[in-house]
Amino acid sequence: MNKIPSKLNIANLPTRIEKLERLSKELQGPNIFYKKR
Repeated sequence: MNKIPSKLNIANLPTRIEKLERLSKELQGPNIFYKKR
């Protein structure tokens, strides 16, 4: 019987980097960015 892999690597794409507008504005400082996994 064939085993089903627990994880498949379908695509190896770069993840988006998003600017956290409201947090940057609230801290009145540098631009803050977040990279999703």
